[in-house]
Amino acid sequence: MASKIFGNIYGGFDNNGANWPYPEIICRYRCELDWGVRMAIKALPYWLGAASAALFLLTSAFPSNAESYSNLQSKGYKTGKLARGASGNLGWFVSDGQTKFFCKMHVGLAYVGSTKMIGFTSAGAQVSLDRKVYESHTGGHDDSIPQLADLKAGKLNARDVGNCAPAK
Repeated sequence: MASKIFGNIYGGFDNNGANWPYPEIICRYRCELDWGVRMAIKALPYWLGAASAALFLLTSAFPSNAESYSNLQSKGYKTGKLARGASGNLGWFVSDGQTKFFCKMHVGLAYVGSTKMIGFTSAGAQVSLDRKVYESHTGGHDDSIPQLADLKAGKLNARDVGNCAPAK
């Protein structure tokens, strides 16, 4: 009924094939094609669910080699100076002489002495900040922000360190 008012989805009106030279052939081919596409779209969530479940099972079958910085410290690992890892991220190499881990830096701001402040971009670049303006907006000195000299020397708090993965 609606096709007689608005036309069918193939562009013409269904009035005994007046707009198509061979309407039954075109409709039969296109209808089958549309049915296949519709069924593939309907089945897509099931395939995505099955694929993500398989991926989860494969990745969870292998043990993770990541460690926390506090756990490595308790095992007697020594922390090196601030450096760039193989990925280009800033962090520290932590080693016990045989096994070596790279721990990513998890710091956004650092004090430089008693008058300056810097911020770190996601790429690890240092950006100078106005410490007076920052402290006026935050209400004063923040003891949780580390000194840059401590970061460079490897004198860290566990909150300043991200995940630690085996170094290559």
